Amino acid sequence: MTKCPGRPTTNAGTAVERELQKLGVGVAKPSQVHWNRVSVLTPTTAARAAFHAQLWQCFSAQTWPNKELVVVETYDSTVEQPSSFFQDLKDDRLVHVALAHDLNVGLKRNISVLMASGEYCVNFDDDDFYADGYVERMVGELQLRGLGALKLSAWHNYFESTGRCGYSTPHTWKEDEERDNNVFGYGFSYVYRRELALAYPYPHLDFGEDAPFMLKLRDGCRVGLMEDLEGVCLHLVHRHSSTMDPEVSRILPQEELEDLEVADSQAFQHFISSRRSWWCCDV
Repeated sequence: MTKCPGRPTTNAGTAVERELQKLGVGVAKPSQVHWNRVSVLTPTTAARAAFHAQLWQCFSAQTWPNKELVVVETYDSTVEQPSSFFQDLKDDRLVHVALAHDLNVGLKRNISVLMASGEYCVNFDDDDFYADGYVERMVGELQLRGLGALKLSAWHNYFESTGRCGYSTPHTWKEDEERDNNVFGYGFSYVYRRELALAYPYPHLDFGEDAPFMLKLRDGCRVGLMEDLEGVCLHLVHRHSSTMDPEVSRILPQEELEDLEVADSQAFQHFISSRRSWWCCDV
């Protein structure tokens, strides 16, 4: 087990729990944490309900057998209802909580960690695509290298407006500070041990909560980076994206896009078939 020097010896989850008590928010923690279980964690909102079926499709197709999906959803009870997709879904692997509170993304990520029953946490953004072997590849890499956390340092982006795919690498960003914030930010590809996220929680921010979290882990733990050469993940960029459009070092030709591992996933194929076909587009 990877240890972090100087980690708090008290129950580090209590800081987040005290914040929840102050807000009058109650969540159920697991009775035990299961060895070798992966908890896929996703913060979302009722306004993003169009992505919820896709999220479940990406999760359920993962080849890692011992897994659960923890979804922390917030909604405005005066005009919205919680996700009907998740409320109607009957599956023991789903842990879904719908909160009629305006909570920031950092706090929702911390809630999902508290509710997770897995030894390992894997972030899924609700609008991104993950190849069927993504969890197995990422958690396996974390285990092999004895890391506390791992993320992609280079990844593929699919721009919905143009049907183009661009590749972002550390060389895309010129300044050192900008490079660190981007390479260690973009939390859609975070993988980490639950105990570390309890000890070093996300800052309670609605935007940009990911980079400070991972950089804090890097200061005291073994944090690894991995280039996504096979295309196991595809970051979707669309007009409702919560992050800024990433810069890219190059645009992939059509045949390379089709060869990405994630292009074979049922979720991505369904996404493409529901829109105009880009397989014939000149990119």
